[in-house]
Amino acid sequence: MKYSAIIALACFLGYTEAIKVSTQGSPPPTAADTPTSGYFGADEDDVMNNIFNHYAVPVTNAAGQATGQKVLYKDGCQKACAEVLLVTK
Repeated sequence: MKYSAIIALACFLGYTEAIKVSTQGSPPPTAADTPTSGYFGADEDDVMNNIFNHYAVPVTNAAGQATGQKVLYKDGCQKACAEVLLVTK
């Protein structure tokens, strides 16, 4: 119990020191300060969507009408994987 006042004082001083550190001169970094590789996620998505749409087969129901969905079978998937490996080399 006699050390509780010392611990409370130490916590208070540590808290005020953290406030001083966070309010010092230089502004925080922004996204413009971050270096980029030049490749963006949207570019990769476009490539994968193009490859998928090229090798995928439209799904039809029992009446032969298109359902609006596509499926990628094993042979198309192997061709798509070969193309992706060629693109990434």
